[in-house]
Order: sequence, then structure tokens, then C-alpha cells
Amino acid sequence: MFQLINNILHEFRKNFKRIKTWKWIVVLILGFIVRSKHQGITSIISSLRLKPRLYHTMLHFFRSRAYTVESLYDKWVKTAVKQAELIRIRGRLLVLGDHTKASKEGLRMPGIQILHQDSQNSGKAKYISGHNYGQVSALITNGKVSRSLPLMTEFQESLPKTDKFGVSLVVAMVNLVAKTAKSAGEPVIAALDAYFSTGTAWEAIEKTITNITVVNGEKLLWTPPVTT
Repeated sequence: MFQLINNILHEFRKNFKRIKTWKWIVVLILGFIVRSKHQGITSIISSLRLKPRLYHTMLHFFRSRAYTVESLYDKWVKTAVKQAELIRIRGRLLVLGDHTKASKEGLRMPGIQILHQDSQNSGKAKYISGHNYGQVSALITNGKVSRSLPLMTEFQESLPKTDKFGVSLVVAMVNLVAKTAKSAGEPVIAALDAYFSTGTAWEAIEKTITNITVVNGEKLLWTPPVTT
């Protein structure tokens, strides 16, 4: 397992302009793997037993101009498709898409919104303040057990009702699926909740997806392989 992680991390070297920045992401990823608590940079420093003064150095990494988030996501999707045994339907990569809401206590944090939660759990608050994230994942399998493998995640904001020109959460999810398919470079089938089956979603699909195949009354979305 360690050798596999080592090989994958080395594949990202070319995505960084400076080798020091690449070494920092190696440290951060190893910290994410071994940490036992979810307290951000503090947990990584504690788990790896690093010097406390490196806290601000790690924070600067996320604002570095030596890399772009888009290039890292693109490389990750290509690496996951190449390395992992992903589930495919009729030769097309199966991807799952949905939103996740992260509750935040700091009301003055950037991007904080009042979010509605649909749940039958009476112990779950109907409204929370926090961030909304869209995520697209693939399914990795060993032939017996399947698990979700995140491919792309992005911060997505709900539009105010008065905004008629912005991108809604539904359209943002469709665009994220299309972006993932483009990075994968192969046809995909997207499995989304019924929440995403709206007129605006299909309009967005027509702009980003080049073909729609109907099988047994169901619409299967795919994009052609991207050639370079």
C-alpha cells in the first residue's frame, strides 16, 4: 500500500512549479491519512509530530501560486481511472453525484449560508449555517465489496431567488459531472438524485453533453473520449 501511495504522489510532481511545494503536499496527504482527529492543520501537525511553528507555513501552501487546483483535480481523475478497478456499465464509467452540507459555527466565515436539510430524522436540524459542497465520485470494487472513490469536489453556493442569471446548484452539479468526464477522457454514466431531474439540468446537459442514449426508458448521459 505504501508503494502505491508513493507512486501516485510522484505522478503529481509535474503539476507543481517548485519541488518544495510538491513536498509539502506529500506531507499534508500523509497527515490526512494518519490523523486521528479532524481539526485541520492542527491535527496533521500533532499526528506527524511536527514543530508547531510550521502551522503558518502549511497555511501558506493553500495560497501558493506554484500549482492550480484545477490541474490537481484533472491529474487525480486520470490517475484514479488508470490505477483503480472502477465499476463500469456497458463500458462506461459510473459516477455518482450529490451535495453535502458542512455545518459551521463561524457566521462571519466566507461563503456561509443558511442551508435547508431534507431529512426524516427528527434530531436533525431543518436549517443550519454552513457550506455546501458538490461532489462527484466513482465506485471502486474488488469484485465483492464496492466503495465510493471521490473524484472532484467543489464549493457551491445557493443562488438568491432574485438572481436569475447565476448558476443554480442543479446546473453546478451537471457542470461538475461534465468536468469530471472530460478529465477522465472516457464515456460516463451519471447517477444523481431525482432532485437534479429538472428542466434547467437538461438544458445544461444539452450544452455540455454531446449525446443522450435512452435505454429501457432511462436517459444515460455520456461524453466522448477527449483526445490530446
